[in-house]
Amino acid sequence: MGVFWENKIAERIKYADENPEERYSIDQVMSAEEYESFRRIEPDSIADEDFFEDE
Repeated sequence: MGVFWENKIAERIKYADENPEERYSIDQVMSAEEYESFRRIEPDSIADEDFFEDE
C-alpha cells in the first residue's frame, strides 16, 4: 500500500476518533454507482488471506 497511504489512513482514523460527531455512512461518501457496485460484491469471493499483507 505504501507509507503515504498508511499515514493518510492513520490520520483519518485519528480525526474520526477525535470527532465522533462527524460520522458518515458508506452510502454518503460514495457515488450512487460506486455504492451499487460495492453492494454487488459477494463477500465470500474475496479470500481472507487477500485482506492482509505478508510482512
